[in-house]
Amino acid sequence: MFCVTDKRLTYIFKKYNGSKENMNRFTISAILKSIKGKPISSISLKNVRCFSSSSDKMIVEIDSQSGIATMYANNAPVNSLDSGLLTAAVKAVKEAERNPDVRGILLTSKFDGQVFCAGLNILDMYQKSHQHLVDYWTMVQDWYLAWYGCKKPTVAAINGHAPAGGCAWSMMCDYRIMQSGAGKTIGLNETMLGIVAPFFFVELIQSTIGHRASEEALLKGLLLSAEDALKYGMIDDIEKLENLNSKAIKELKAFMAINLNAYQGSKMLLRQDVMKRLIAVKKEDAEFFANFVSQPQVQESIGNYVASLKARKK
Repeated sequence: MFCVTDKRLTYIFKKYNGSKENMNRFTISAILKSIKGKPISSISLKNVRCFSSSSDKMIVEIDSQSGIATMYANNAPVNSLDSGLLTAAVKAVKEAERNPDVRGILLTSKFDGQVFCAGLNILDMYQKSHQHLVDYWTMVQDWYLAWYGCKKPTVAAINGHAPAGGCAWSMMCDYRIMQSGAGKTIGLNETMLGIVAPFFFVELIQSTIGHRASEEALLKGLLLSAEDALKYGMIDDIEKLENLNSKAIKELKAFMAINLNAYQGSKMLLRQDVMKRLIAVKKEDAEFFANFVSQPQVQESIGNYVASLKARKK
């Protein structure tokens, strides 16, 4: 609720060249903060920045001037894709799609220089009920469909390790720039955990680096340095950490300069087939995942991995 006079709001809407219906509450909030204590005649929206937050696990900053929504995964300690982060990530990207102020999305991590995203939450796969596994996998499916199917330009600034689901999340974006050096790695390493990447992850990597390279990367569970990932074509560029976001924004603006209708139409033509296939088999795919993960040998493999993680913390 914003307690301002109709005269003041009318002036803001006119100055903004918008309407009450087209301005979200975060935009209004930022404008009101910028004019606090100033006479109406002095109001300037030139440098207004708009901030919003979908949840503590996915922080979103919207710059009303550039039209860029910067989204920070913020699920300590390693941005594990648990139900909370999956839900927040879906909500954030869908809100950005609906928001006319947003013309492009930059995805990165709040844990700068440490980890971009450690992947799916392994604890959601260990010693859980069949229904829990089905529900969790349905969240994973929805996360993939929301990000891979986003109709606005998306660029990933990979500012840390990006194994498994973290790698997949970056490949759902239209362009990927990764922190150079510093020993950070990226790749779909599911086989090393004793599990199988879902078909829509396989499609992601195949469409990114080609079939033969995907066979090697997936079967061996390769985790590549930024420099090797660039050679594979898994990422599009590398940059020093201090310049990573600025370079990512430059690439994002290049995408944003393209006619949006043409961009959306072309993107959907490229991606719609695999998304339609997933939508058609969502229930069966979730059941397959739950049954596969519940197998004793898979649970044993996951349990060994969980134990190794606990040992590292000691």
